[in-house]
Amino acid sequence: MPPRRLVYVLRSRRAPDRHYVGSTGDLNTRLFDHNRGAVVATAKHRPWDILVAIRFASEHTARAF
Repeated sequence: MPPRRLVYVLRSRRAPDRHYVGSTGDLNTRLFDHNRGAVVATAKHRPWDILVAIRFASEHTARAF
């Protein structure tokens, strides 16, 4: 079975009007990276919470979404 892909939306706790959309195969690790400041695009507005995550059967389908 091919790896699944998730598209996720984060909301900043510091600035709740800020959102970030990303894609990953491992949501827990990716959220950890966002919250420790390892992702340049989100470091300024951390911490982040998951607002929604949608699982897709393939990376191609996730990117198309």
